[in-house]
Amino acid sequence: MRYPLANQQHAWAVKVGAVVCVGAAWACSDPTAGSGPQAVDPSVAVGLKPGQISTFTDIDTALAEAKVKAGIGVKVTCTAQPGGVPIPKPTFTVIPADGVKIVGDTIKTERVGTYAVACVLNNAKKLIDVSPAHLTVIAGQASSILTTVTPAKITAGDKIAVGCEGKDAFGNAVGKDADAFSAETTPPELAVIDDKLNGQGKKAGKGQVRCKIADMAANVVISAADLEVTAGKPVKTIATVTPGEITAGEGGSQVKCAAEDAYGNAVVGEFTLDIPAGLTIAGTQLTSTKAGDYEVKCALPDVADKVAAQLVVKPGVAVAFKLGLMPDLKVFKIDASCKTVILEQDKYGNITKVPLETGVTVDPADSVKVFGGGKNYDFLKDGYTTFSYTHATLKNTNGSATDSVKVKVDSTGPLVYIATPKRGESRDGKADVTVKGTVADELSALKSFVINGKQIKVSGDGSFSFIISSALGLNAIVWEACDANENKSSGVQSYYYSTKWYPNDTTKPIDAHVPTGIGFWMSQSTIDAGPPHNHKTPKDLASVAEIIIGTLDLKGLLGAGGLPINQVLDLGLFKIELAGTMEIVDLKMGDKGINDGFPEVGITVINGGMHLKAKITNLDVTVKLNIQKPVAGWQEFMIHTDWITIETDVMIALDAKTKKTNASLKNTKIKIQDFIIKLGKNNLPNPLDKLVAGGVNLILDLIKQWVGGPLTGLIEQILADQVEKLLGAQLAKAFELLAINTELPLKPFIGGGDEVKVKLSSALGLLTFKAGQGVLAGLDASMTAANKVKHEVLGSIGRAGCLSPSGKDIFNPSLKYAIEVGLADDFINELLHSLWNGGLLQMKIGAESLGTVDLSAYGVADLLIETDFMLQPMLNTCLGKDGTIKLQIGDLGLHAKMDFAGTPVDVFMFASMQASAELKAVENPTTKQKEIGFTLKGIDLLELEVTQINAEAKNLKDLFVMLIKTLMVPKLLAGLGGGLGGFPMPELDLSALSPAIPKDTKLAIEVQAIINDGGYTYLKGKVK
Repeated sequence: MRYPLANQQHAWAVKVGAVVCVGAAWACSDPTAGSGPQAVDPSVAVGLKPGQISTFTDIDTALAEAKVKAGIGVKVTCTAQPGGVPIPKPTFTVIPADGVKIVGDTIKTERVGTYAVACVLNNAKKLIDVSPAHLTVIAGQASSILTTVTPAKITAGDKIAVGCEGKDAFGNAVGKDADAFSAETTPPELAVIDDKLNGQGKKAGKGQVRCKIADMAANVVISAADLEVTAGKPVKTIATVTPGEITAGEGGSQVKCAAEDAYGNAVVGEFTLDIPAGLTIAGTQLTSTKAGDYEVKCALPDVADKVAAQLVVKPGVAVAFKLGLMPDLKVFKIDASCKTVILEQDKYGNITKVPLETGVTVDPADSVKVFGGGKNYDFLKDGYTTFSYTHATLKNTNGSATDSVKVKVDSTGPLVYIATPKRGESRDGKADVTVKGTVADELSALKSFVINGKQIKVSGDGSFSFIISSALGLNAIVWEACDANENKSSGVQSYYYSTKWYPNDTTKPIDAHVPTGIGFWMSQSTIDAGPPHNHKTPKDLASVAEIIIGTLDLKGLLGAGGLPINQVLDLGLFKIELAGTMEIVDLKMGDKGINDGFPEVGITVINGGMHLKAKITNLDVTVKLNIQKPVAGWQEFMIHTDWITIETDVMIALDAKTKKTNASLKNTKIKIQDFIIKLGKNNLPNPLDKLVAGGVNLILDLIKQWVGGPLTGLIEQILADQVEKLLGAQLAKAFELLAINTELPLKPFIGGGDEVKVKLSSALGLLTFKAGQGVLAGLDASMTAANKVKHEVLGSIGRAGCLSPSGKDIFNPSLKYAIEVGLADDFINELLHSLWNGGLLQMKIGAESLGTVDLSAYGVADLLIETDFMLQPMLNTCLGKDGTIKLQIGDLGLHAKMDFAGTPVDVFMFASMQASAELKAVENPTTKQKEIGFTLKGIDLLELEVTQINAEAKNLKDLFVMLIKTLMVPKLLAGLGGGLGGFPMPELDLSALSPAIPKDTKLAIEVQAIINDGGYTYLKGKVK
């Protein structure tokens, strides 16, 4: 806001031709803009129209620049209000006024600082801008600079501080605004100075330091400061020799020493010399009679970095020779290369190597291959090779013109033969087994021999003996031998050990039975899942019992000829003797609205059997009375009862010899609701028609007496008999039906070959009823196959309670699932043994058997692998306490042929392996049925021994071993576990218990969990 001049704290006194500023140091513009008698029109004085100035009430100030350097002019603009009228000839004041020059509308200042500029208007109101514009003035270009250095003399590496001061042309200090000083040295390498004017000495010498600033005048005067840098402590010595090459025994070389500090400055010192053996020093001259390359070093106290001079001493004139090889080795390997050289010798014994390309003879000639025009030799076989050469002018140290070199070629490790146990042997008896054999090496001494990680002592004749404590199953003898020339050989040989072996004779499968080889647990819910029961596809034994009772043929309850009748009817006036038979012509039971018309049955497991409760609803019987005396005739009766209840204990026992079950009833109770009897159709001649005429119904009374007594008792007796003979027998038979006796035709799972028929034999050997819980049933079972392999073993390996004398493998399910099926390890191993014994594992495997593996990517073509399992694959659960399953294979023979990049390969090898496995239910891709199989979780052990390979492919041995390990073995193991040869999941055929049950109705398990424990693999689940 603008105020009249009279209201301000500064008073104005105005004269003609001048403006006087009172009360402050002001610089005022336009001295002609005053008032008084001689004043011109104020409007005209400032360039306005006459009288215009009196219309303004405010005045504003504006500057062309808000910040300038000293001596630079700034234009001032004054604008009157209202109307925003520019004043052509502005009048204004500046404070402070020191160093301020005003020319027209421009201000120039010489002093650094901040100035207030306010426009004034000399009208009646005496207006002045009370919100003046502010002008910041900074120093101008530097015109003089003063440099100082502290300290002025330093050692290389020491610090300095540089001081810089400067002024512009008006005496204002420079370098205090954004423009800062920097400094440089002359010469430049004298020191380095950072942007904070701190420096460090570098190169020894004298020089100057000069300050500078970016904004300097062209004629700036810079006062430099002197700086002297002296050398620091020595950190490195440098040796030089002249000349750098001399001849042995002739002339010498001068050595000089120098030293430098950390910045490369020369340092003077008292040097000593480090002279290697073979050189002689006299003063500063070096001489030698021994050819070679030497390092000469200078030394100073506390200086570790020594730059050596290289002095080469050449051999002198040759006076003798000998033949040499490059490389100079005592022992070579097959396929290693060498060159022959003449080793010329001077009088000091110094050697000069001269390449030799002709004139060399080799003995035996076939031990090497010569190539490169005689420049190179490749060794072809193990043994000793001698090179000879005759020199035209020189002789060897023995005075002969011919010299020879004899070398050993040894590329083969020691030969190891394990005599006992034999490869692929099966053993019983004591667990400690003595491994015996020999180690031999024709060319080198034995350095070490290791079996299963332990150093084995070998006697002077090469024999060894070592005791192994056998574990159940696979025992791999993994050995490695190393000779004095670091040639190694390795191999593996295996045997199986157990104190229990099962014979394999298809004509005597019972001899191979594994006690409870297959175990079953059927819980109470599996025996009776509770109402409502399923009669179309029954899933428990209670449903089966309802179907059996509901389909009993009770028409024959009275016998084939009917029940004899001989009754005298007393009619008062006379008596009639009736003689004939009673027969059932129709029988119906059940109510479709109740349990689908089937009887209602509940079964509870009790000790020794099952408690059965049954209720038959709506029994309707049509009985026909056939009369022969006194005359022939007949009468039908309809007999009805609402219900019959049966309650009994079905006791089921297993005959240990015959393996058959026997059923008997105990505590049987049968109740029948009173019968309702009605007359039906008849054909009664006189006088019999009188018996049912009018209100007389003597025959009906006769039937009621007979039904109420003899018939009721007879029905109860026959029902009990039928329940025992039919229902009880069938329930008992259900457990016998668990037994499987069949032949399984199994095909090779990899490659080609004939199928093998495996005989599965089993019989019920365990039957235990646990009251309120369920039923344990066990099958003594075996798997056998006709022998088709040449290898002899003790039989199928048994778990032997993991070799504990008192250990037994007991079927012990958790009893926590509806159904549990247990497969004994010994039984599973019998299956694997049958596959092996039947020749199913003697396979021919081509590239097509490896699935999607592209062998051409490995350079392999025409692959054919023949397998020869010397021992059966086996599952071993005795190696840990956590139920871990190991798949073991000992001494698997492999014969492989292939073409590798044009090289034929024919190799024989043996493999022993162990893999972690997991049993699972798998689907047979052909039958779509669930089978027992296993998957691999990882290979724990895989040892290979190449026993024979053709000469052309000997260098490809490692490649083939890699292919076997990474491609063939995993595929083989995966195929082996794909279905354990196709063993089906155990199940109970319910359709065999009654013709009324649909064919192939089976009680099967839907597996929910699989674990291995105590020698059994348990399949746990629910009814499928």
